[in-house]
Formats: sequence, structure tokens, C-alpha cells
Amino acid sequence: MNTSLWPCSLVGLLASLSVGCGGEPDRNGDASPAPSSVDASAADGSAAEASSAGNAPADGSGLGDGASDSGGDVQSGTLTDKMTFFATSVGSGTAGGNLGGLAGADAKCLALATAVGAKPRTWRAYLSTAAADARDRIGAGPWVNVLGQTVATSVSDLHAQGAGRGPAIALLVDERGAVALRSEHDILTGSNDQGLRTTATCSDWTSNSDAVQGRVGHADWSQYANGGWNSVHTSTCSASGLVSNNGAGRTYCFAID
Repeated sequence: MNTSLWPCSLVGLLASLSVGCGGEPDRNGDASPAPSSVDASAADGSAAEASSAGNAPADGSGLGDGASDSGGDVQSGTLTDKMTFFATSVGSGTAGGNLGGLAGADAKCLALATAVGAKPRTWRAYLSTAAADARDRIGAGPWVNVLGQTVATSVSDLHAQGAGRGPAIALLVDERGAVALRSEHDILTGSNDQGLRTTATCSDWTSNSDAVQGRVGHADWSQYANGGWNSVHTSTCSASGLVSNNGAGRTYCFAID
């Protein structure tokens, strides 16, 4: 049968074959976790840890290859109704560290979750301020990413320290199921490795000034004793300052229900 004459309207069939209208391979290619490799029943995240091994460099630095879908359609095989955790797929743009305070950051989490058809939930950004600790804002867990993988079973599990503890790199995906680009791997937290407040919170997420700083973690650097996923270094809060440190004003989002 000559398939070259098929109209582009057969998008459903073509999507199931992972090819585009022009017969090109799926745009995610090798950069994103293959849906067939995801074991949604693996509550301990072991499937994700296995898949993350392919991204980890031989030198043991813990820095993955940082591949990302960067805004395409939600990957097939995702479980948006189960999702209770994600890293935001987009940053704050020219607003830098001014996220509109905690309320503005929480609202962005809700908006991004809603945009991909997630089940209605109460979302909280993983951010500390002078009056709040990030770990106390996110509920009790467990938390599951859009691929159906368990990120952590509890607050203590999420903040467990030492090699092999804490969330694995491959679990820290955005609401579309993509891992962070290296150029945007800084995630604003304002927290130390236990999710407790620091003084680096971009004036409680209301400032984009170079005169103040924000604490960040790395979405592609985890399972280290220094709590790499949520606390690695500080960055100035201007948009240009965040970009110069490989950030974009992104946050982690957790559902508390």
C-alpha cells in the first residue's frame, strides 16, 4: 500500500507509529525516556534509576546529558491524572527571581499542570522564604511524576542524604515528561539540602535584582550528600544572572493532595 499519499489528518494513527506527517521519527528521539521503558508499577522508582544510568557520564559527576523535549506535545505513555510532582517546563523570563512571591509561584505550578490536563489538585512550589521552609509546603507524599514513577514516598525520603538516596536524576522531569536542558538545570529553591530556609530567596521571590541572590538546586544532579537536586549554589536574581549560571527561573512543583 502506498502510504505516501495518506493525509496528515491521520494524526492518531501516525502518532501511534511515532512518526510525523512527513515520516520523520518522533522529535523526542533518544533524548527522552522511552514510554515502553517506563514501569508505572515500580513504586520505588527502580525503573527510572535504571534508565538514568544511560544519561550519567563515566566520570561519576552525576551530571546527565540534559536532553529535553523543550515544549513539544506531552509524551505518549504519560499519566497526567497520577502526576503529583514536576519541574516547571518554562522559567520566569525577564522576571528573573521575581516569581510574584509564593502565591505567584504556586499559581504557575497550577497553570502548567492544568495545561497538560492534570487532575485538579492543590499545587505548591518547592520554595523557602524568610518565614517558610520548602519542605513544610509540599504535603506528606508520596509524589509521582507524569511518567508514573515515584519520586519520593515521604518528606524524609525526599530529603534523604548520601549516595543512592534522594530522587534519581531521571525522575526530575517536567510536566511533559522531559528532563532539564543543561543550560536550564538550575532550579530555584531558596533552600538547603533539607528543604529549610536560607537567606538566598530573591527577597522572598519578589526581586529580579543583581543585588540579591537565590539558592538553586540542579535538576540533572542528584543522589549526592550535598542534596544536589535542591541545593547546590546561589545565583543573582536578575534574569541575566540566572541565565549566566545555567538557569531560567524554573521551580519544582508538588501537589499536596
